[in-house]
Amino acid sequence: MIGSVSSVSDVSMSGYGVNDVISGLSSDEYSTIRSVLSNYDSSNVTSEDAFEITQAFEEANIQPSRQMSNFMDSLGFDAQQIGQLASVLPQNVQASNPSNSLDEFKKEEEALTIALKDLLLENNDNNETPSFSKEQVEDFASKIAALKDDTKESVKQMIENISSQSSSLTQTQTQNIVQNSLSHILSDSNNYNSFSIYV
Repeated sequence: MIGSVSSVSDVSMSGYGVNDVISGLSSDEYSTIRSVLSNYDSSNVTSEDAFEITQAFEEANIQPSRQMSNFMDSLGFDAQQIGQLASVLPQNVQASNPSNSLDEFKKEEEALTIALKDLLLENNDNNETPSFSKEQVEDFASKIAALKDDTKESVKQMIENISSQSSSLTQTQTQNIVQNSLSHILSDSNNYNSFSIYV
């Protein structure tokens, strides 16, 4: 997902100056951060995207800092959210073969997406208009996949339970139950495997 990141002179600094944003970052580090982020869409960062971003920064030996977080924010990227989305991957990636773990994570994310789409978008016998978009469902799946294992398993079990009862519920009722159940869980940063290098 390719997005555009403007040059530093065009970036909105949201109330702070350029020197405040890049203080502590070398010009090479600034260029690397901007170059890496230019390959992604800030409005739709998946867990796999987040992992690739954090890996690129680590490989470039860029030390995370408040300045880096602020600069990423000025480019439209939430460093904390990226850290949360990426957090589940480094723990599972084996140094000998990281691609296998990435593939496994992607499969889990896809399975969650399918289950949620079936529950929220396709379970519609009364021709009701879905209140969720495809993109919102995919975002739910990415966030669920990045949860701590025990929380993630509880959420997956909850989805299965709701799915088993969905035939007796309208789509609107199902969507409301899912949204109410997930909103608190997914908004609590303590439920994620924190990627501690991000502040």
